[in-house]
Amino acid sequence: MNRPKNQKDNLALNYFRFSRSQRRAMIIMLLSAGCFLVFLQWKQKSPDYLSEDVFAAAATLDALSVKDSGSGYSSVNYTKYPTNRRKGSKQFQPAALSLNPSSFDPNTAGFDELTALGISEKAARNIIQYRQKGGRFKKPEDLGKIYALKANEVDQLIPFVKIEIVSEIAADAAVGMSNSVVVSASAPVKVKPIPITVNVNRADSMTWQLLPGIGAKRASAILKFREKLGGFVSIEQVAETFGLPDSVFRKIKSNLEWEPGQIEQLSLNNASEAELKAHPYIGWQWAKIIVAYRNQHGPYQSVDDLMKIHIMKRDWLEQVRPYLKADSALP
Repeated sequence: MNRPKNQKDNLALNYFRFSRSQRRAMIIMLLSAGCFLVFLQWKQKSPDYLSEDVFAAAATLDALSVKDSGSGYSSVNYTKYPTNRRKGSKQFQPAALSLNPSSFDPNTAGFDELTALGISEKAARNIIQYRQKGGRFKKPEDLGKIYALKANEVDQLIPFVKIEIVSEIAADAAVGMSNSVVVSASAPVKVKPIPITVNVNRADSMTWQLLPGIGAKRASAILKFREKLGGFVSIEQVAETFGLPDSVFRKIKSNLEWEPGQIEQLSLNNASEAELKAHPYIGWQWAKIIVAYRNQHGPYQSVDDLMKIHIMKRDWLEQVRPYLKADSALP
């Protein structure tokens, strides 16, 4: 079927005609494309994205801008463009320490002195805060306790650390972050301690206090324990004193002596339950058992009769044996 010519023309026009929404979409697309082209052009011109060759050329121009003494040309100031190259991390360089190995003392060094040695500001602050809280560096390896001070840095610092003996006043003054001059006292003259021997069963409180680590409180505790026991039967018993650290006992052990003497003993046949209970090695449970067995079976003939009690332990009996006796029962 043949269509009229004017109808064919209308169909062609309708084919290339766009609706309002289509035209609006085309305009938005054209605007977006234009904005993108502008952004690309700006990006290419931005100094931050210039190639390394451009930066090298700029540096060359800066070097050539210096005024030549033989020419009449004046120097030209060219703009220095930023570089995209990332700076390498700062490495720890204890160069200052190698020049003066004896000058570095972590107990007295100030904040600026620490940072000048290559230590980071954070690690320097931690060192000073550690001293402010009462911490002291007793040996070079103690630097490993500091947070933010890396292990490899500690290893490099250790050979250069020399810890000096300073007075308490100087040590307290050194905990600050300022670089004020710290008045350090010279090392005190070491006085060789006078050798002293303490008899564990005869020494009084003042004699005990002559020993290192023994004050009035610990001397009193030792005397009270000795009295409750009835005397020490060995030097090792001193270590059983309540409140006496084992480290202190080891320090004073070589100054102690024991000799056979009178030890107060409790009578298995005459001592009351309360008297037996008061002994540090017996207590109320064994006191009741000892008295109950005595009431049922009569007087003890020897200390070994305690083994007739079926729950008796040999180790305990050997420990308490020096403080017991089986004398005749009172009428």
